[in-house]
Amino acid sequence: MSSHYSFFPLPNFRRLLLTSHQRTTKPRSVLRPAILSSLILASVAVAQTPVPAPTVPSQTNPAATIPAAVPPLPTHQEMVPVQFINSDVREVIGFLEKLIPGRRYIMGNQPLGNVTIFVGSVEKSEAIKLIEMHLLMNNVVLSPSEDENIWKVSGAGVNPKSVGIPFIDREELLPPNEQVVSFLFKLQWADPVELATLIQGQILVPSQAQFTSVVPLPKANALLVTENTALIRTLIRIVRAID
Repeated sequence: MSSHYSFFPLPNFRRLLLTSHQRTTKPRSVLRPAILSSLILASVAVAQTPVPAPTVPSQTNPAATIPAAVPPLPTHQEMVPVQFINSDVREVIGFLEKLIPGRRYIMGNQPLGNVTIFVGSVEKSEAIKLIEMHLLMNNVVLSPSEDENIWKVSGAGVNPKSVGIPFIDREELLPPNEQVVSFLFKLQWADPVELATLIQGQILVPSQAQFTSVVPLPKANALLVTENTALIRTLIRIVRAID
């Protein structure tokens, strides 16, 4: 018995392997040239853009920004020699006019007497104050007029009320220099008559010029005092303590 063999054609394994590999492997994505060039240009632009440096808060020194206060320079006034020995008051008044520019003094025909003022060389403002004080101590009264540059001079024996003196009713309105004024004291509890008697008998001494006066005003509960400003300030403190 003869053997009969049947031969079947073998499959093409190479083709099968290739076909299986193509089925399981995903196709590679291919970038188009236009998209690729756009990405390259964008990356180059980002690389060339400068990155801003981080801002550091400035630390300002308050002492450096605010200038220190500069103390004012001391002002030196002109030194004036005040040397009058038994000199006529009119001569002293003329010297006073030179110290106060624009000031004019009006004097009558009555004699004003002589004064002695010898203090050496002092500053101009102090010289003016010292001369006014010496004149008032010698009963020579300097009274202002409605024009601040024109003043009236009255000597011993002449009441300055006859030429006009300032009337003041508040302490803050008192002039800084020494001059004769009429000051109105407004009382609350003190009796004006009793207070006037006390001031005339115990505090004030009438001067030779006879300008000192204390007038009680019971109905107004007030007191009208005529004196120089230095004594008026003293009386204000006394009345304030009593009333």
